[in-house]
Amino acid sequence: SLKERNDSEKCALNGEKDQLCTDEVEKARVLSSKVEALEGVHDRYTNVLLDLKECNMGLDKSRADVSSWESSCSEIRTESLGEIRELEEKMTLLSETLEKCEVDAETQKKKFVSLQADFDDLDSYNTELIEERTDSENRIEQSEKKMNGWINIVDRMEEFIAKRSHTNVIENYGDGPYRVTFILDFLDDPDEGTELNNRFVIELAPLDLMPHTVHTFLDMVSRKLYDGCYFAIGSNALLAAAPESRDPAQRNELLSPFKELGMIPSLAYQE
Repeated sequence: SLKERNDSEKCALNGEKDQLCTDEVEKARVLSSKVEALEGVHDRYTNVLLDLKECNMGLDKSRADVSSWESSCSEIRTESLGEIRELEEKMTLLSETLEKCEVDAETQKKKFVSLQADFDDLDSYNTELIEERTDSENRIEQSEKKMNGWINIVDRMEEFIAKRSHTNVIENYGDGPYRVTFILDFLDDPDEGTELNNRFVIELAPLDLMPHTVHTFLDMVSRKLYDGCYFAIGSNALLAAAPESRDPAQRNELLSPFKELGMIPSLAYQE
């Protein structure tokens, strides 16, 4: 660890310092011996003193270096403690974040389970809707087939009625064109005192164009169903004839032949 490394470096420095001290003592002893032996050699003694001075300077430098190293170690120790505290704070923050994430994950898991259940219900409901739609489509298809069948039947019936009407008109009334003369009863003109024109002729549509209508109208005329009916001119100069009367008894009398012959309504279909 960092502390053990610092202690090891201290021991190494102390060892070097002790070794330096031992060397200096040995040198001093040797120098003392040389001074006693060579008192006359002044120059060498001076050199030895200079060497000793340099050694002292080196020792001072070593001491300064040791002090600097100790200061650096203290700073490193302080920085290390700060980094440790910072790491501890980060670990605490990470632990809180992790705990929050676990809570969020559990919440999301519950939501997912709920959504999955809703999805299963929706899927089941969609399946029911698809089955119901399929049944409805099948019923609609069957209804359309029935309707088309009835339409075909109606078309065949109308075709049969048209052919039968065409044949009956030819047999009973001959070839066309077909015209009908109506004679109306008018009151005398009170101003002129003369009788008004009371006849008009209508020409029916071609038999090939409206066989059922032509046949029905000619039959109603031949059966005298229009006898006694009222005629009126409506908008756009349309002429209308109907078994109508302001007298209820007369109205019932006029309607009775139509009912007896099944002529209300008069046409089986509209051409």
